Amino acid sequence: MDESKRINVQIIISVFIGGIKIDFLLQKGEKVISEFRPQKQMIYMNILKMVLLAVLLFLLFLPNMLSSKTPNSMYFTLWAIYVLVIAWGIIASVLKYRKEHYWVTDKRLVIKKGYLGYNVISIPYAKISDLTISRNFLEQIFKVGSIYIQTLAGQISSKNKKGAEGYLAAINNPEEIQELIFKQMKQ
Repeated sequence: MDESKRINVQIIISVFIGGIKIDFLLQKGEKVISEFRPQKQMIYMNILKMVLLAVLLFLLFLPNMLSSKTPNSMYFTLWAIYVLVIAWGIIASVLKYRKEHYWVTDKRLVIKKGYLGYNVISIPYAKISDLTISRNFLEQIFKVGSIYIQTLAGQISSKNKKGAEGYLAAINNPEEIQELIFKQMKQ
């Protein structure tokens, strides 16, 4: 067959997350080895962080609220701020959870993250230099962990945590996923 007439066929994976169809292209001959999402505990951890922030704000402004010079309108304003912080925590946590998805293919790691929109990060195995497992205090309480993906190029965005190119948050068995990725890197 003439090279100029060859048709390139691309495989598209369609994923429905929260009723929204998300597509990403597989490279020629690429196969999905595993796909997974963060655990629902991610929502609870993020809500707990927002509640703790609201409590901290409350304690910060408590001396002003106890003074007799504080007008009643300030009480209302402070309570409104607390309610908004907690409401934002709940909404943002649910939106983030619904958008987050991870794929391990035989050629790369694909991470989809977002709140209202989404970003798809593709990290080829040849560029990964290390995978670090994290189990912070909240992750230990909720029995999940995270994997931070370090690359040879280093961090490209300040949005990522711990200088990592990407991270897999709130996953059940980070050691097993780390081993799976290491195995794919060796092939």
